Amino acid sequence: MTSLRPRFIAVLPRIRDIGGPIGFTAAALLAAHSNYATGPKELDLLGAALIVLSNLPVVWRQRAPILTLLICCTGMVAFALAGYWEALNGAGALLAVYTVAGRYPPSRSIPAAVLHTLTQIFVAVISDEMALWMILVLAPQFSLTAWMLGNLKRVLAARNERLAALTERLDRDRIARARRAVIEERVRLARELHDVVAHHMSAISIQAGLARYVFHSDPDTAYTAVQAIGDASGKALEDMRRLLTLLRLDPEHPRDAQLIDVGLGVDRLGELVDNVTAAGVPVDLAVTGTVRRLPAGVELCIYRVVQESLTNVLKHAGKAQVRVTVDYRASEVVVEVVDDGPGTVHGTVSAAEGHGLIGMRERAKLYGGKLTAGALPQKGFRVVLSLPIAGETGADEPHPDHNTRPAGDGRSDDQRTGC
Repeated sequence: MTSLRPRFIAVLPRIRDIGGPIGFTAAALLAAHSNYATGPKELDLLGAALIVLSNLPVVWRQRAPILTLLICCTGMVAFALAGYWEALNGAGALLAVYTVAGRYPPSRSIPAAVLHTLTQIFVAVISDEMALWMILVLAPQFSLTAWMLGNLKRVLAARNERLAALTERLDRDRIARARRAVIEERVRLARELHDVVAHHMSAISIQAGLARYVFHSDPDTAYTAVQAIGDASGKALEDMRRLLTLLRLDPEHPRDAQLIDVGLGVDRLGELVDNVTAAGVPVDLAVTGTVRRLPAGVELCIYRVVQESLTNVLKHAGKAQVRVTVDYRASEVVVEVVDDGPGTVHGTVSAAEGHGLIGMRERAKLYGGKLTAGALPQKGFRVVLSLPIAGETGADEPHPDHNTRPAGDGRSDDQRTGC
């Protein structure tokens, strides 16, 4: 029974379209045969045929509603002209009016309803079975009722179609938003992994190379390099733990993820400088202006940009010296990372093809800032980050004093290696 129900529901409209006209055609025939309407002429074979002509064509009303209405109205007129009168003979024409109104707009369905009204009046006048005033009152009501019900069905069907289209469009938008959220999450994950892993692995690689080179000739230096590797790996694990905390946030709110306080900010630049200096690149760090407490997201943005720049110095600048400046101004903070290395490496890909510079620019844009990077005229490379800080909550809370000290390089991976 369960398997038969869907089939029955599927064929039910067809049964209704065929069974309904057959039913009220049979009812009209039986009523006329029993002289229900006490017409002037008893029903015979011709009368039965005209009743069938007036009602049974409604079986095809879904395919050709207007033609069906014309046939039914013609049958009603012929039935009356032949001297018959049957009150139930107009059911087919009424259903045809309903179908026309349900299929076509008022510009086409209203003339059909008027035609049906005039047909009823003509049949009543020819049959002379009802008072003229009564048919003039009842005929428009019958036609108007059928037309209103059919037009209401058409309006509701059109509204349902619009709702279905809107639902489909909303589903597509929802799927597109979900896809974009997944892509944004992947980009965020890739950016954070690039920032964390690339920096520490670069330092570890340099120290490991140094330790291997002097392992037999200078054990003390090799031991120091191994210690630096241990320190760098420990810091890498610590940053990875922070990164995992960051990535556990709701992917539907990526900005909230960027604003999380993971403990990396301007006050941690000193440790970053120490790591790069220990790896063999001398760096100076200078903090100028009135030092203020910045929002966690802005602090993280500054730290990551400096970290990425210093990582690129370690990997590509060779024996370079670097100066990192953090300048607190009235309405913005400007971070500049400058090195005196060889500049853009010949044969490397453009900045647009790399990931490091793209990631730094994305971070700056997220907080309404701007990042520029490029080779200097003589030699060296410079990265400049400017972030607005006016009106930020907690912006006036001072940091601990910073001293000028060694720090990293503003060289972008993208212009030097395309990483």
